[in-house]
Amino acid sequence: MSTGMEANAAGRHPLEVDLVAYADGDLSPKDAAEVQAHVSSCDVCLSVLGSLAAPIAGVVVEHPGPIDSGIVDLFASEPTADPAVGDLWRLEWEDQATLAVVTGINGPIVSILPAAVDSPDDDIDPAVEADESPLGIPLFLWHDLSYDVPLGVFSQRAGAVPPAAIEEAGPPRERSWAIAAAMAEALAAVNRLAAAEWVPKRPATAPVDLAATLKQQGLIPSRIEALTGIPAARLLAFVRGSQAPTWDEALRLGELLDVDPGSLHRPVSLPDALIWAIERPVHRMKLRLRAIKDGLTEAGARFQVAEEVLARAARTTPGQREVDAWDELVRHHLDA
Repeated sequence: MSTGMEANAAGRHPLEVDLVAYADGDLSPKDAAEVQAHVSSCDVCLSVLGSLAAPIAGVVVEHPGPIDSGIVDLFASEPTADPAVGDLWRLEWEDQATLAVVTGINGPIVSILPAAVDSPDDDIDPAVEADESPLGIPLFLWHDLSYDVPLGVFSQRAGAVPPAAIEEAGPPRERSWAIAAAMAEALAAVNRLAAAEWVPKRPATAPVDLAATLKQQGLIPSRIEALTGIPAARLLAFVRGSQAPTWDEALRLGELLDVDPGSLHRPVSLPDALIWAIERPVHRMKLRLRAIKDGLTEAGARFQVAEEVLARAARTTPGQREVDAWDELVRHHLDA
């Protein structure tokens, strides 16, 4: 191992390359055991392992992960309100999902504790017993992994847990290998959820002359439609400048034309209150249906709707709007 475990004895941490090798199962049994012993009591190295999002070789975690397939059916109803402290929610973004209990709210940023329906260790008692759980089964909370995530990853609410469950009971206990592995898995999930975003960053590249680029490459709208799925009429609107590509469309065109997508998509500046309104869970199901209908990712559908709502607002009463006013415009737009 590159560090030599003598480094740990001196109070230092393994290098990240050793943690990667450990996660990939490439260390010798002796070195792997020493790294695992260090990780079981080191939050810094545990965090690094979580960010790797890789399985930890040699550790069998006897639980199906934070979301059991049989539990998903319990989250059937569409949310009617924003998260509140003490709520148990399913969080979801792209291919990542987890259960979490809300511990604090600061506008569109929500503090959570990851939750699981199975204990990673037989010696751990559930934070919520079955008779007090909204799922009707025991819940285990990762009190060491308090995290802030965006409102936009909240998908479905299951109910509320007792307030006492949010407070960690008793002094921290030594982590077994199974607990350290399960914590790394939970940390990887919340890291990806915390990084969820759908508002494109404003491009630093100069805009491309789309008409000249198409002419130079000998591409006509009907051919581009066949290759990208972007309707020819919409492409003509891009060329004339009467409409702008969505981020998804810019990605498809950029790949075809071999240009930076940022040079094709000039995103408008969205008001923070509109972003907040779009992220509210009450709109998520309709936004997902919109994404399916238009052949977009969920992120692309959110931004497209935001641009449409912003344009619609500009044709009505100008001026600043609060979140509730934007929320009403989003609701009407999605229902239209």
